[in-house]
Amino acid sequence: MLFIEILVAILAVSFVVFIFGSIIYKKAKGTYKGDCEICEKRMKKNLTSIKKELNKEFGSCCNSK
Repeated sequence: MLFIEILVAILAVSFVVFIFGSIIYKKAKGTYKGDCEICEKRMKKNLTSIKKELNKEFGSCCNSK
């Protein structure tokens, strides 16, 4: 039982260190955007899905001419 507890503690600490380490690394590189980074990813994903839908909708009528 002691081995499992130690393993869980090490995994939890390494996860937290990884998260903070990635934030510190991005800040040092100058690429950290905070919450804006999440919004930017969502916006890119939405724009690509909108482009695909428009290509389906207008591509089929333009190809039939």
